[in-house]
Amino acid sequence: ISVNRRLRDAISRIQPRTVLEIGGQIGLRTSWLFDLIERDDWNPENYVILEEGPKFGVILKRLIQRYNVMNQTHVAIQHPMTYIEEYTLWKQTQLVKQGENTSHYLSHIDCIIVDSNIEHHIDLVDKCLKVMDEGGYLFTLEPTVPTDDLDTKLPEVQQSISNFNHWIRMIRESKDEFEIGFTPLHEGTIVTFRKMHQSNS
Repeated sequence: ISVNRRLRDAISRIQPRTVLEIGGQIGLRTSWLFDLIERDDWNPENYVILEEGPKFGVILKRLIQRYNVMNQTHVAIQHPMTYIEEYTLWKQTQLVKQGENTSHYLSHIDCIIVDSNIEHHIDLVDKCLKVMDEGGYLFTLEPTVPTDDLDTKLPEVQQSISNFNHWIRMIRESKDEFEIGFTPLHEGTIVTFRKMHQSNS
């Protein structure tokens, strides 16, 4: 089973009202999810696709038109880290500059999908977890696990090991607030974070 199909199955089960998809690219994963809407298996209130490349933005907007989800879907062309930092500030203050378009901001996030450049991937996941609402889900792929047969003298291997150690630390630090699940597939391992409801006691 593919990552996109398993993700679509998960979205079908949890039925999020709002979705932030980071890394839309050419829209392959997005089309899998829009298929749920087309089949009337899911009807989100707001769906925001965040993509860094303007060329991909054009493709995604055509995809939105093809599936007739213009009223509930927005494409934001921006660097993911910048978007999350600005969104965090907006959510904390609810301040809007005059003339600023905030249609790509969600007042409540039920689901975040993170698919980003490995260079910023772990930091981005960490920042996204900090803006999650209680009961919300975050889906991403686990970074490549370093193997024993790698040449640890190579800079890229050292970076890979450093990244994975950073990932492990983040997982450990998140366990008090999130239920974390791992789904190994042929294309990679889907990691699911679900923010637990905090006790008032």
